[in-house]
Amino acid sequence: VNDFVNRVDHQVFVQAYKGGGRPAYDPRLMTKVLLYAYTQKWYSCRQIARALRENLPMMWLAARQMPDFRTIQRFRAHHMKTVLQDVFESFVSQLLNDGYVTGEDYFIDGTKMEANANRYTFVWKKSVRHYQTGVQEKVRTIFREIQEQMTLDDQSLQDFAGDPKKKVSAQEMENWTEKVEEQMNEKQAEPNDSSSKRQLKKQLKALKTDLIPREKKYEKQLATCGERNSYAKTDPDATFMR
Repeated sequence: VNDFVNRVDHQVFVQAYKGGGRPAYDPRLMTKVLLYAYTQKWYSCRQIARALRENLPMMWLAARQMPDFRTIQRFRAHHMKTVLQDVFESFVSQLLNDGYVTGEDYFIDGTKMEANANRYTFVWKKSVRHYQTGVQEKVRTIFREIQEQMTLDDQSLQDFAGDPKKKVSAQEMENWTEKVEEQMNEKQAEPNDSSSKRQLKKQLKALKTDLIPREKKYEKQLATCGERNSYAKTDPDATFMR
């Protein structure tokens, strides 16, 4: 720890101090104290301050100086935070130069951690796709019924209404619903039968308040799943494992 910190460019530490006021503890000394404390799993500022009075390696690193816990906390929370990236980069370059690492090998932590999620809050991709298929079929049926009552201008809407395999997004459903409403507002496009008008309005309301919002929800859930088969509502990073 001592050798490493001594080899870090002093300007890296100086830039964290504005100057003025009472002379601060040497930032190199404070960095050595923090790094060694972390290697010993001492993270509390009070614990580190006590070690400066009781632990021989800490006494040696600090040259028998004893900053209190407030000073240690202030250095860690303010000064060290501004130079941490530069110190880390200097540390990596030293490891490369000394041959401790080559930069050719990469290691990925594959640890599996149990999520804090209830098993009944999981969203399953298979179920979402099943429900989404049902919504698509209901929307197709509604547009097919609308098409029977009034002439639809949009060819893609007609293709969707007649093709049981074609799938459309929630955005397309919204666009088509708006077009149908625009056509309804034109007198020449309105059905003559008042009951037909009521039926059309009822169908459009079902699209806007129920089916399209559900389609949006299913699309979002499938996007969250990605390549996975499930995820937890309370912890989207969690995947159900058997």
